[in-house]
Order: sequence, then structure tokens, then C-alpha cells
Amino acid sequence: VLDLPPLPPNAYRLTWKILSDEDLHLSTGSLVFGVQQAVEAPALPAPPAPSPTEVLLRWLGFGAMAGLIGAFTIALGLLPSTPADREAHSREVRRRLLGLALAAGLLALAVGLGLLWFQARSAGASSLGGVWQIASQTAYGARWLLRQSLLAELALTAWFLRRRRPGARLIEFVGMALPALALVALQAQSSHAASLEDTSPLKVSLDALHLLAASLWSGGLLALVVAVVPLLRREPALAWVILRRFSGIAALSVGVLFATGLYNSGQQVASPDALLFTSYGQLLIVKAGLALLVGMLGLLNSALLHPQVAAGLGRILRRPPDWRPFAPSQLWKTVTLEALAAGMVLLLTALLTASTPPRGPEFEPPAPPETAPPGFTANAADLLVTLSIKPSRPGQNFINLGVFNTRRPPPAPIEKVQVELQPPGQPGVTLTAEALEDGKYQIISEAIQAPGEWQVTVTAIRPGQPDAVVSTTWKVLPILRTPIRRPVLISNHPLAPLLTPAAAGLALFAGAAALWLWLRPRTVFTPPAPLHPARRD
Repeated sequence: VLDLPPLPPNAYRLTWKILSDEDLHLSTGSLVFGVQQAVEAPALPAPPAPSPTEVLLRWLGFGAMAGLIGAFTIALGLLPSTPADREAHSREVRRRLLGLALAAGLLALAVGLGLLWFQARSAGASSLGGVWQIASQTAYGARWLLRQSLLAELALTAWFLRRRRPGARLIEFVGMALPALALVALQAQSSHAASLEDTSPLKVSLDALHLLAASLWSGGLLALVVAVVPLLRREPALAWVILRRFSGIAALSVGVLFATGLYNSGQQVASPDALLFTSYGQLLIVKAGLALLVGMLGLLNSALLHPQVAAGLGRILRRPPDWRPFAPSQLWKTVTLEALAAGMVLLLTALLTASTPPRGPEFEPPAPPETAPPGFTANAADLLVTLSIKPSRPGQNFINLGVFNTRRPPPAPIEKVQVELQPPGQPGVTLTAEALEDGKYQIISEAIQAPGEWQVTVTAIRPGQPDAVVSTTWKVLPILRTPIRRPVLISNHPLAPLLTPAAAGLALFAGAAALWLWLRPRTVFTPPAPLHPARRD
């Protein structure tokens, strides 16, 4: 609530800005109003474009977190037990993966510092003291400090594991999985899902699951390109085993990504118009299309790695039984292309997280107007009392009363009528009504200053007679505000009721498909021979 000084008749513009304590996003806007002068509501301004610096930092941050999680997943969970003659190759892959995890952790630490500095400077902090004040006194800062601590612990663990021989892999994986899951959960706490008006643990958890699936898929692809793809020429048997194992995680991650992405889209995008005619919605469409193309490329890679997948695709495409999408010698190219395309998906994700989601009153259909109670009638002793309060909103109200004798002749004239107005949880105020005519009374007052359930007591005072008292609860409506809405081009009906069931159906279908593939008998896998004969040094 802002008190303004006395303003002469004119048109005015009130400009405001708010720094979010949750994610340090700066929101701005303006309100145009007139004093004794009609003003035309201005057109809704387009949301500001995200800063290229912020988008770059967020992209590097997402990529570093994905590379960290993907490298740890393959290094500590997917490397097979190898014979003695191939153990050196396996140790080399593990060392490269843990080196990638270490580099990604250090990069994520640096990006975290840069993003905090950039957002703090955008919020007006001009010194290190101001930046530290934001880091130490906001909810975002508390999560940032914990996130940086987790990243430091993960980077230190990667450095330690890289210097020692493989040990208890299960213990190592659990020790890395818990901090990584906490890291993803913290990231979700600073996402758009946490800023919803009706946010809930389920919505934030689904957003965290979306981030985890994206990190496993895109980060795993990056790790494959760095550490496994080079083995396709020197030790293809080991490389193909790792690629086959990763393809199962990739398929599960893609299913989770599309299911949670559908659900999150329904929460962040208000309507079909918001999806089609805002930059955020158009970016979301491009991201979904690109993710679908990357998923199709991953399906082709999986068909080369898994004969049963190739057989299913071959039947759909009416190909021969021994059909393969491409030659094994091209696998390194397609895996690299899939990783690059996944990086572009992360870039679009960074653009979306730095943009304002199209939701809120301007995108929603108008709610049905609330109506005030029509009136109240009751008997008090031998009197009939009627009451109405209009407009029944905070501010000036007209309280109309009727107090009528039901006995003839009346036992005594009505001397005075009083009304006590008691707001919720506060002391009331007593007002005296002005007599009009024929038992009708009126009060014009600004005593009602808050919405809610008010207690209203009417007292009729007559000489020589006990006071006639009647009491009731009266609903005071909120101040009527008409938000500026965008013109409807196609539809302003909410998307969430459509996309939420679609997301649940997709999740069930993906789960059933994964279970069916798991229970099917597995074919014997024969890794290909080296693409080039071994050279003697």
C-alpha cells in the first residue's frame, strides 16, 4: 500500500520494480491512472529480452551440471568389468570421465560466482559488500551458498577418485549420487516452478526430475563424446558395451523429459494464445521440436546398438530383417551430432529460464464476478429488520436499513437505530443511522476498509422498551480490480487441464514400454571388430 501526496487533476504514471528474494529476478511495470480525469489504459509492454550475458552464464551452468552428473553416472555405474588385456583401456576411460567431472565441477563453481555477480549488479549492488549482502540475506543466497558447497564437494571427490584405483563402485556411486540429487533439488528451488502462486512440493519435485533427466541425457552424451567415442577405433568392444548400457538410461531419460516437460508447460504457459504469440511460448515450441529431433536421432543410435530395436523399426518401415539405420563406422558421428544437438536444447533451456513465463491475469479468462449478499431480513422482538450494504467492498458504502413495527398500535416509537460493524479479529465501530421516512434508515460511511466476513449488529432503541438486537455475518468483497488482458486471438482457456492428463498418459506409456523391453529375452550381443587393424609402435 502506497500513500501518495495530494495530486491535482491530471494523468499520472506510477513505475515500480521488485527484486525477487527467491531467484533475484527483477520485475518491473507501471500503472497509469487519472485524478478527476479519464485515462486510457496503455497497451501491455512486451517483457524485456533476457540479457545475452545471463543466457550464456545459465547455458554454461546447465552444461557444467549436466557434464558433472553424466560423467559420474558413466564412470561409476556403467563401466563393465573387463579382462586383464583390456583393463588399461577401462582405466583410461574412467580417468577421462572423472577428469571431465572435475572440469565440469570447477566450471560450475566459476559460473555460479559469475551469475551471482551479474544478478546482484542488475539488482543495484555496486560493491562486493552489496553482493555479499544479497548472498547472505536472501533465500536465493542461502541456496547459492549450499549449491557452491555441493559443487566444491563433487569436484573434490572427482579429483580424489581420479587419483586412486577403482574400489567399491556401489559405495562410490551412492556417495556421488546423494550430493548430485541435492544439487538438482536446489536448482529446482530456484526455477520457475518454485515461483508459481499455487506452488507445491509435487510441482518442484517434477521440475527437479526434469532437470535430472536432462542432465543424465545431455551430460551423458557429452561424457561419451569425450571419453568413449575415441575408443570406437581402438577398442570397439568396450566402447559398444558402454554405449549399449547408456542407451537404456538415455531412453528412460527422454521419456521422463517429455512427460515432465508437458506437465511443466501447462504450469508455466497459461493458454494457447500465450503459447503461440509470446516469445517464451515460441521458444518452448522450438525447444520441444528440437528435443524431439534429438530423440529420433537417439532412437536411430539405439537401433544400431540393439538388434531388437532395429527389428521393431524395420517392421514399421518395412525394411529387410537385417536392416540397420546406418553403418557401424558412422556411430561416432551420430553420437557426436546427438550430443551437439542436446547442447542446443540446453541453450534454449537457458533462454527460457532467463525469460518471463506467460502466465497471470493478462493471459487468463476473466473470472466470474463476485456478487454481494442480496440483503438480510430478521425479526428482533416485535420489529422486522432489513439490511443491505452496497457495494459491499472496502471504501465508501451505503448501509440501508428498514425497521418496522409488527404490532398495532406500536408499543413505543423508535428513538434511534445503531449499527455495529466488526471486522475479522478486530474491535468494531458503532454508527448511528439517519432516519429517512416510513421506517427506513441509512448510513453513508467509509468504516469498511477490509474484505472478509464482518459481524454486523443492528440495535433499535425505544423508550421504555428493551433494545431490539439482531446480528448477522456479512461478506465484504475485495476491491474490484479489472486487470488489463490481452486480446484473445485463438483461445485463453488454460492449458494445464489438457497437458497434465497428457503428461500422465505419456509417463504410463513410457513406463509400460520400458517394462516390456526389460522383460523381453535379450539377444546375444557380438561387438564389432576394430575398424582399423592394430598398428605396431
